[in-house]
Amino acid sequence: MAQQAKDALRRQYANLPHPLHPRTFANFDHRPGTEQGLAACRLFASGVGPTAVALVGVVGNGKSHLLEAVGRELLDNAHAVRYEFVPTLIDRLRNCYQDDSEEDVADLMDWYARFEVLLLDDVGAERKTLFGVEKLTEMVDTRLRQERRLLLTTNHGREELTARVGPRLASRIHQGNPGLGDMVVVPVTGADYR
Repeated sequence: MAQQAKDALRRQYANLPHPLHPRTFANFDHRPGTEQGLAACRLFASGVGPTAVALVGVVGNGKSHLLEAVGRELLDNAHAVRYEFVPTLIDRLRNCYQDDSEEDVADLMDWYARFEVLLLDDVGAERKTLFGVEKLTEMVDTRLRQERRLLLTTNHGREELTARVGPRLASRIHQGNPGLGDMVVVPVTGADYR
């Protein structure tokens, strides 16, 4: 019973979207241009390969579906996972400064850092603010420095992402030096199928 309660709490903390119609590898729509993303996500879910992966491509081509599929696969294998839609994450962090907030920014950042795997959906979709850029950069940078597992999605190439989240974070996501091995960028070029 204690194990069941622990598993239920781990699943609740995962915060995965679509509880009634979960996105999985089994129901992913395989289209031309999604092969690399699918292969990278299957490797990531199995614990093989790089610890940080960025899925990059246009809107609606399956990146978020793959992100959720990874989260569900990891959860089924007893891993501690946390999914966040980035605009909602930034709002949650910003709300810590409200007078009636029961959350502290530093405590919340530490809480996110403790998850074995962090899944960040739609980097660059958030409203650009100095606070948001700073906290998101800190979160990504911490995971890279500690070699903690991170999978993220973005619709933006390096130049556009730089304009949206600043050069520091864009450089960490779109690394030009593959020898560093911190973040692997995987293009997902499939057409919008929504």
